[in-house]
Amino acid sequence: MTDDERIAKLQDANLTIARQLITLDSAIADLRASVNALRVVVAAQNNGDQPEQALKQIQELEQKFLEHGGGVQENQKAAQIAEALQAWMRAGRRPLDS
Repeated sequence: MTDDERIAKLQDANLTIARQLITLDSAIADLRASVNALRVVVAAQNNGDQPEQALKQIQELEQKFLEHGGGVQENQKAAQIAEALQAWMRAGRRPLDS
C-alpha cells in the first residue's frame, strides 16, 4: 500500500468518524430536548401549583445522581426509580400520592 493510499484510507476513516459524531450530536440534542420536556411534565404533575419548585427538586435530584458518579449500582437504582415512576404514571397517580 502506498503512502497516498494510506492517506486516502485515513481521510476516509476520519470522514466516517466525523459523520458518526454529527449523527451522535444530533441524537444527544434530541435526547436533551426530550429530557427537558419530561422535566416540565413531571414538575407539573408533582406540584401543579408550584411547578418551578418541583422543577428545582428534580434538578437537585439529578445533581445528586451526577455527584455520585455513574456506577453500575447507581444506574440500577436510577432504573428502579424510573420503573416506579412509570408504574405510578400508568396508574394515574403522582409519585407523592402513594
